[in-house]
Order: sequence, then structure tokens, then C-alpha cells
Amino acid sequence: MKNIQLKITFFYIVFTVFYSYSQDSTSNQQAFANQAPVKTSGLLIEINQQPISILSQSKYTILVNGMPSYFANKSYFHFITAFRLYENQSRIQTLAVKNHYYRWMNRYKIVRSDNTVIEWTTVELIKRHHRCIVNNDTYDIYGHKERKFSVYKNNVQIAWWDKNMVSFFAGDQYKIIANSDCDKELITTFCLIVDQFKDDNKKGELNLDIGNLILPEVRPFNPAWQPK
Repeated sequence: MKNIQLKITFFYIVFTVFYSYSQDSTSNQQAFANQAPVKTSGLLIEINQQPISILSQSKYTILVNGMPSYFANKSYFHFITAFRLYENQSRIQTLAVKNHYYRWMNRYKIVRSDNTVIEWTTVELIKRHHRCIVNNDTYDIYGHKERKFSVYKNNVQIAWWDKNMVSFFAGDQYKIIANSDCDKELITTFCLIVDQFKDDNKKGELNLDIGNLILPEVRPFNPAWQPK
């Protein structure tokens, strides 16, 4: 009898904490969705993931400054190709991201339409630091507290993004703030690669992502940064 009471108490505490987070997060989710687009300089890239179903894989719709510009599809053979990115109007594939397993590190190959291959490597897994070398440019992707990430090109910040806290099924949402002259396809791809780290098949009807609360950072988030 005592064990039953302890189990009931435990589940009550878990439910109370989750419900409290959900109530606070629902208002945050609404504010996240209704956030006004960037009206000054820079780009606002919005990525909305449509929930997966039995008959289809996840699909991402991508808006640039409020205009539908790209979409991406997860591959059925996810262990070979993670996803493909397409132009919205022409529906032409602009790149594909292929899995490239290396020990326990996350590694991907970004293959562009001109057959240029860019390698995504993980520099520090625990601190969520990733890197891509594109010609003579070095892109560093840094994870921060909560759900934020920043992108630096040759040690100069060019973008950052945040993710919604509450999602239904696999409906993640991202908002990327970036310089107007950045490679928006590449920045979008970086964000989508980070999204691959989560297993959509393990998501339920309601999902709460509180993000990173305790893991260390290579570089702290810069709230004063503004896009050009």
C-alpha cells in the first residue's frame, strides 16, 4: 500500500511540473508564433515543421521575410540522406544533406546543386559546437542556454536562431535572424541539421523542450548583436 501511495505521489509531482511548464509555455508559444517580422535590416527566416504521419515524413516550410521561399523533406532512408532542400516556386532541389557516420560524432555532408560538398563536423559534442569549412570561410555554430544557437563566419557573428518551447507532435518552429548578405540556404541548412539531432518518432502529442539549462557553452549568447 505504501509503494502505491509513493507511486501516486511521484506521478502527481511529475504531472504538476509538466502542467505548470505547459501553461507558461503556451503563452510563450503564442508569442513566439506572433512575433513581428524583421522590419529594419537583416533577414527573418522562419522554419515550420509539419507533423509526421504514418504515410509521410516530416516536411519543413521555410519563409524568408514572410515570403514562402523554400521547403525541405526528410528522407524515408534517413540513414543515407537526412533531408533535401528545394526552392519553393521552381521546386528545384538546391541541396541534399547526407549522413556521414564517424564514431559517435554527428557528421553530415551538404551536397549543393553544383555538386560542391561541404562537411559538417562536431567540434565539441557536449558544448554543442559544430563547424563547416566553405572554400576559405569557416562557419562555427555555437549552442547556448535554452534553445538558442548562433552562427559565426570567420569569427564574426552573422546569424542566430531560437526554437519554440512547446510543440504538438513534431511541429517544431524556428526563427532565424541573419545578415541580409548571408548565404540563407546554408544558414537554413545549419538549423535543419541541428533539428535532425532530435528523434521525431519519439515525440508525443504535446512536447516540451526546455533546452539546455546546465551544459557548458563554448561561447555565450550575445543579446546585443544586430543583423546588417
